[in-house]
Amino acid sequence: MKYSWLIVDIVVSFITPCSVILVTYFIIFKVARRQAKAVKAVRNGATNNHGPQSSSSSETKAAKKLGTVIFVFIACWIPFYLASLTLENVTSASIIWTVFVWLLQINSSMNPLIYAIFYSWFRTSCKFIVTSHQLGLPLESLTTSLPVSAIVDFY
Repeated sequence: MKYSWLIVDIVVSFITPCSVILVTYFIIFKVARRQAKAVKAVRNGATNNHGPQSSSSSETKAAKKLGTVIFVFIACWIPFYLASLTLENVTSASIIWTVFVWLLQINSSMNPLIYAIFYSWFRTSCKFIVTSHQLGLPLESLTTSLPVSAIVDFY
């Protein structure tokens, strides 16, 4: 009986979110790649001056960023499920179980940190949101204050 609930838990809480993350990020990567090529074509005046090399570089950077997000998610969740599948003596009172549960909680805070490390536009937006609340500025002015290059650098 215990293992049937464990299997349901793994499917609902780990395999399904991993699948959704992988499919969603694959779609995001494809769209970002297509938009980056379109922006590059407009910038180059529809000529292919060094297009493939820089496109490949930006695609590699984007793949590394998305890979980091996926790796952190999996690294935070796998110990919990491996322990619940293999260790019979692990109870909710043990220190091992506590560490694994903390890893699950830490996972929720990692994505904003990863985005803050990789994306300067994210840091700029966060600073603006924090300072605009302190200064009483409307949040609608956020979209007008970001340069177009910050949005393009996202990809």
